[in-house]
Amino acid sequence: MKLTLTAGWFYGALIVVLSAWVLHNYCEALLAACVTAIASWPLYRQFTARMPRWIGRSAASLGFTSLMIVFVLAPLVFAFGALLTEAHALLLGIAAADKAGIAVPHWVENMPWLADLWESYLARSGALRA
Repeated sequence: MKLTLTAGWFYGALIVVLSAWVLHNYCEALLAACVTAIASWPLYRQFTARMPRWIGRSAASLGFTSLMIVFVLAPLVFAFGALLTEAHALLLGIAAADKAGIAVPHWVENMPWLADLWESYLARSGALRA
């Protein structure tokens, strides 16, 4: 039996390679979702056991997922907001230092060559833009 490589084989292999390339981007997210699902399964079982019988499985799943989102994403959103606030304060401090110049620190005054460089480059206003 002789295997002949035709255009069909080429296109089939191309589809397989491109599919693997597209799925490669989702592997990390898929693995994280699997770890989260496996780790939260006992908590989910306890949650559904305490739910009233008139609430369906879909509603219980939606409620558990919503609670997980709130308890996981809310701290992340808070941390991101704090990070943005700190970054804004840092940029304002850098802008103020650039406007007035950065004074020579005390530990640099003991090194005359470094103090001279600091005075010539950083102590004048607008030095950071240059």
